Amino acid sequence: MSIGRNIMYNVLYNLLIVFVPLITSPYLARTLGAAQIGVYSYTYSIAFYFAIFAILGINNYGNRSIARVRDDKAKTNKTFCSIYVIQLTLSIIVIAMYVSYCVFFVFNNIAVAWIQGLYIVSNLLDITWFFYGKENFRLTVTRNTAVKLSSLILILCFVKNSNDLWKYTLIMAGSTALGQAAMWPSLLKEIEIVWPKLSEIKIHIKPICILFIPVLSISVFTYMDKIMLGWMSSMIETGYYENSEKIISIPKSIITAVGTVMLPHTANMLTKGEAEKIKKSIRLTMNLVLAVAFACAFGLAGVANTFALIFWGESFAPCGSIITWMTPALVFSVFGNVIRTQYLIPNEMDIEYTVSLVLGAITNFIVNSMLISNYGALGATIGTVAAEAALCFYQAWSVREKLEIQYYFQCVIPFCFIGIIMFAVVKLVEKMVSVSVIGLAFEIISGAVIYVLVCLIYLKNTNDNDKREIYDFIKSKIFRKIMYNK
Repeated sequence: MSIGRNIMYNVLYNLLIVFVPLITSPYLARTLGAAQIGVYSYTYSIAFYFAIFAILGINNYGNRSIARVRDDKAKTNKTFCSIYVIQLTLSIIVIAMYVSYCVFFVFNNIAVAWIQGLYIVSNLLDITWFFYGKENFRLTVTRNTAVKLSSLILILCFVKNSNDLWKYTLIMAGSTALGQAAMWPSLLKEIEIVWPKLSEIKIHIKPICILFIPVLSISVFTYMDKIMLGWMSSMIETGYYENSEKIISIPKSIITAVGTVMLPHTANMLTKGEAEKIKKSIRLTMNLVLAVAFACAFGLAGVANTFALIFWGESFAPCGSIITWMTPALVFSVFGNVIRTQYLIPNEMDIEYTVSLVLGAITNFIVNSMLISNYGALGATIGTVAAEAALCFYQAWSVREKLEIQYYFQCVIPFCFIGIIMFAVVKLVEKMVSVSVIGLAFEIISGAVIYVLVCLIYLKNTNDNDKREIYDFIKSKIFRKIMYNK
């Protein structure tokens, strides 16, 4: 199986998840408005908290478990059925709880709250962890593309004004459920559904629950921000935060794709005792994702103000500052993602992983509590950055004796410096061009060209063998192709 091809497929899948809201974002900003977008974000965040109790830590645990037995069909079948029974049971319980919540506790935006329940149903159908464990990423992409593109068309056709929030919610939640359901025909070709013995189910419960704590902790500084904004500030501020986070989530989705692909691959290498290959893989991945992360972070920070005005309009101008302040979280997230998906989770260092995320969640909650009342979305943004920093540094500290942490931090310096150069160029160009689509395009292209050129010069002349290996790969795969086409 090609790691590069799997990374490409998973990048496409994760980009697809944010593709529809990104494309529709300027449209929705002008039709629904900030307050209605805030309502959607707030109600979705509450539904999400119910949904994660239906899936617990099954995504990472199931991925890891299937990866370890995928060469044995009988064990794969037994493992899947044992894990899915837990998921199915929990989903049914949580659906009943969410119905009770809507009946007894929802007094505003009732229709939207009920429709958001489809996200919980989609978790009942979610078996992507099986295909991730099998390193079959192509199927996930192809099956969901048609559904996601259909939802884009439906939004443009049926969402016309602020009264159509329920239609938007139905399209988004419904498309997610359909996307999950579309995976089942392929699953049933590989798996024979049988009801497992209780003893076969019980062995999975404890590790799934342990891995749920990180999921819950991650959700605190992913979705709790929006709930706290709705409680402590306003739906308008929640709308600003929602749109800004969508932009940051695009490069984050690329990093998540790399980590998701490498997790089962690393778990499989562990079973073969290939420790040195794992370390080399982490070094190469860290260099690659840090280069991308600093390009995206400084690039977004450079164009944020212009982008917000052009993309969403004058009423969303505050999003420019929010995006700028949020970009450091991207770098911290990237660094930590490599460590946890390529070492902590494959090596079953679940306690260290859990403690780091609990620390991040507590940090996020404390900072949010202190800042949201006075600073709204900007306060929530600072809380997110602080949480990602705490999580990243603790995870690095927890593996300091097992991995080359000092080397990883040294990788930060050159890419950060190159990012600063790009940021300065973008800001210089910003002063020379008008606030327009053409001007924004010129800023982005200028920054990208500078970053890529300086990066290539650095990679070519460095004494670091891993970085030179990346340069040689680029030279052989890209430069040669360009010359051939010429």
